[in-house]
Amino acid sequence: MDLVHIILADTCCEIIVMADNTFAKLENIINFEKLKKIVVLIKIR
Repeated sequence: MDLVHIILADTCCEIIVMADNTFAKLENIINFEKLKKIVVLIKIR
């Protein structure tokens, strides 16, 4: 199962979520971080 790693550039924190049925949650996280003007790096393995 693919894992999506979301690394917050300012805090170096990493959030790992399942990529099968969490696109809505992932989109919410990205939108939230955009509101906070934080650069989000996404790595999909």
